[in-house]
Amino acid sequence: MRRGIKNQFLDTNLNWVLFTVILGIVALTVHLIAEFVLHIYDVTQIDTFTHWLSGMTVGAIILNLNLSRSRKRYYAIAIGSAYVFYILWEIAEGLYFYYNPLGMIQTEFWDAIKDLWLDGVGALNACFLADEVIP
Repeated sequence: MRRGIKNQFLDTNLNWVLFTVILGIVALTVHLIAEFVLHIYDVTQIDTFTHWLSGMTVGAIILNLNLSRSRKRYYAIAIGSAYVFYILWEIAEGLYFYYNPLGMIQTEFWDAIKDLWLDGVGALNACFLADEVIP
């Protein structure tokens, strides 16, 4: 039987904490390399992958926290947090586009809906993985 980490702030195990840290590093690295090194955001669908990965990362971070006595609520909280993070991200992109209209940021409605969906799917994937990793 594996011992979990359970205290005032965390309700998880070391494997999930390490997975979350690695996932966060991978998500940030993929985004930075795609945007600033390879410059492929405007010529590929890498945005699809990075939104899924960022949704999964936000979900994984939330699943580390001791938020409720009921694990059943963790799915809704993790997916809702990914949606909130995504909406804040889209607001930041909209502000950037407002002040720099010649930039390469996509601001179409259906692109935003697709990105929202992918963030939710990524968070749901994190929930399914957490059920397997966290005792």
